[in-house]
Amino acid sequence: MRDPLLSDQDDASARTTAHDETSSSGGRPRGSARWLVLGVAALVFGPIGYREAPREMARWRIAIGTEAWLDGNYHAATEEARKATQWAPDYLAPYRMLAKWELDGEHYEASAAAAGKMIELAPQEAIGYELRSEAAWGRGRFGESLADLKRVVALMEKQDEIPHKQRARVLNALAYARALANTEIEEGLKDVNAAIQWTSPDAALLDTRGFLYYRAGDYQAALKDLNRAVREAESTAKRLAYLIKKRRLQSLLDPRQLKRNEKVIHRNLAVMRRHRSLVWAKLGLMREAAADRLRVRELGFESNEQLY
Repeated sequence: MRDPLLSDQDDASARTTAHDETSSSGGRPRGSARWLVLGVAALVFGPIGYREAPREMARWRIAIGTEAWLDGNYHAATEEARKATQWAPDYLAPYRMLAKWELDGEHYEASAAAAGKMIELAPQEAIGYELRSEAAWGRGRFGESLADLKRVVALMEKQDEIPHKQRARVLNALAYARALANTEIEEGLKDVNAAIQWTSPDAALLDTRGFLYYRAGDYQAALKDLNRAVREAESTAKRLAYLIKKRRLQSLLDPRQLKRNEKVIHRNLAVMRRHRSLVWAKLGLMREAAADRLRVRELGFESNEQLY
């Protein structure tokens, strides 16, 4: 399965405590006030301050949007991101958050448009292609997603030093896109095995490889990997539930972030259970397949082709 290419931590890091933007008189510049702010910046800080002022205002908007996003209000979050792009139309960060938040709200066309703007601004940066691939993914356009992920790998190969986890994450996404598109299965297996060598066989990588084996018709190999993936994912879900119940994480993470993390973990587990149910069915073990589908429903999802 695929890990999100832009983590929740990236969203949380967009927040700032420098300004209290939540009050009704929080000093949010509008209309002519915008030019007043820029004019003051130009006088006080000179050319550098003038250039940086719009980006600072964009950062304020992103901070406001992040709070809305944590509250689950994707409309308000994306509106703030759009305002940020108006302040600094040549600044990558607002488009990045807009693409991510539109993606979370399942507005895939809007997410793809924001990612396209990122690619226009920085064609040599991988993140725009990554986010556009996720937007295509959300619409079930796995061929388009695969094409963008190949561009990401090509850009990655031009860099001298790539963190192992990042390299593994991209290779895993590429392999899983191949599995979902049901194409280039052998290449996908090479990708995921390379990813495992860069890091370790965690649940996400094992699920990807298991699903690729399923596509290849090697059901025993698929079952072996998916059994391990499900065990690890169930253990992670139980551990998180225990920590939340005991309030062990309350002082470390925003409760809203905990809720989002739990939802992601449950979805990942549901995907793995669905994949294993397909393998059980191919092996003629219908009772086991039904048990996995039941677990998917318990997690709040339906075991169908829209779960991937």
